[in-house]
Amino acid sequence: MEQSAIIERVTDALLQKITGIKSTIKGINICMETERNKLREKFPLINVLLIGIEETGIQNRYDKIKMKGIDKNNHEIEYFMVPATMVNLTYMVTPYSDKHAETCRMMGALVKLFKDDYLIEVDGFDWVENEGNPVLIEASSPLPLPEQIRVFSAMNLDYRPSLFYRLRLGIDSGKQEVFRRVKERKFETVKKPEN
Repeated sequence: MEQSAIIERVTDALLQKITGIKSTIKGINICMETERNKLREKFPLINVLLIGIEETGIQNRYDKIKMKGIDKNNHEIEYFMVPATMVNLTYMVTPYSDKHAETCRMMGALVKLFKDDYLIEVDGFDWVENEGNPVLIEASSPLPLPEQIRVFSAMNLDYRPSLFYRLRLGIDSGKQEVFRRVKERKFETVKKPEN
């Protein structure tokens, strides 16, 4: 899988982390919004919705990072790459239950989970300049209440309190500017005719 699949990778990892609360709440279902209809009315349920993708910072397309690698002929090459585009992903995490106390317990379990386990390893999806550092799961400011209500209305659901989390990651450019160092240069001398 190529590095541009990092959004899918961290979303899957986030869902995996949330399954960690299954030991706290028996019979819980966890899903992305696209799968919610399959689990409708199967409570308790935690629904995860990616509600925002935002590029951060202004990248100068003329900035370059010098890299080293091997070409298809197994020769060492040096090349320039543009810095990764940094992206913030914002997730809305909503617990559902037909019992108020269970909903509150799920909210508490989610807060505790991300307080104790707030890193996602990038493995083979690392980006230039990150050097293998994990993605941090951070609590995020919630959407304003009218916008939250609009999201629930669009999904034909009643409003429910939700938690919001942000993950910041990088997506590399596929563009490389290869250059080769001069290793050997031949010079020929030509004797000037004497007049």
